[in-house]
Amino acid sequence: MKPWFALILIASPAMAEMPDALELDPTQVAPATLACHFTTECYEAEPCQGTAYDAELQVIPQKSAFTPNTKLTSDAGSVWMSFYPQGSGSWLAEPARFLGFDASATHLITRGPDGAARYTVQMTEGPMVISYLGSCEEAK
Repeated sequence: MKPWFALILIASPAMAEMPDALELDPTQVAPATLACHFTTECYEAEPCQGTAYDAELQVIPQKSAFTPNTKLTSDAGSVWMSFYPQGSGSWLAEPARFLGFDASATHLITRGPDGAARYTVQMTEGPMVISYLGSCEEAK
């Protein structure tokens, strides 16, 4: 007899009231380039310090919601990320998340509707984490 299993999902009434995090279809997102400027760096549990770390997020149209469509480029190199827009209007005026992986780290950028951004790099070696605080605005 082959083993079997069943997956039962139970949704609470509160979950029914939660907004859909991916209301905006990422395949319909217009291309854009964001210039990110991070002014605070936090390494592990050490006190945060000032920094001048710049990066560029290039959002390109994609054919599938499941393929990376954003390239993060900085002096440290580049990584492809998946873009998770939130809201139903212009994504530049809405919260957004970008998630990517390379051989040794997980990269997460969270951007608020006002351009405020947080960039976290979680490395498998150590493990260790570096967080950056700053902003990502549409490049002029």
